Amino acid sequence: IFNRIGKGLQDDSLRPDKVSYKTLAVIVGGDTELARDVIDLFRLDWPASLARVHAAVDSGDLEALQRAAHALKGAAGNLGAQPTMEAARVIEQLAQSRDLAAAAAAVAPLERAAAKLMTALEAS
Repeated sequence: IFNRIGKGLQDDSLRPDKVSYKTLAVIVGGDTELARDVIDLFRLDWPASLARVHAAVDSGDLEALQRAAHALKGAAGNLGAQPTMEAARVIEQLAQSRDLAAAAAAVAPLERAAAKLMTALEAS
């Protein structure tokens, strides 16, 4: 992954199990150390982020759910991970529209997208 970032803005496909190296390279300005930090932060924070989503759903706290989903959307966006970002966006919007049942049902697709992303990050 870091060789791709170091070489500049390569066009790569956005697949559910892939990071967009182009997006990440733009965000970090080609800085491979910063890219490593962004990826490591996502890896380390993902379990706690998901726990915040589950806690908000379990407690029915739609504001906390909206914040947690928004944070996940941003973290996935930093990696150019469209499927994970989109799944988090759906939860954020459902929480904003006060539809707890639909937001709770949308957690499983988020978990699946992020699991594929985590697998790709581990293989990088």
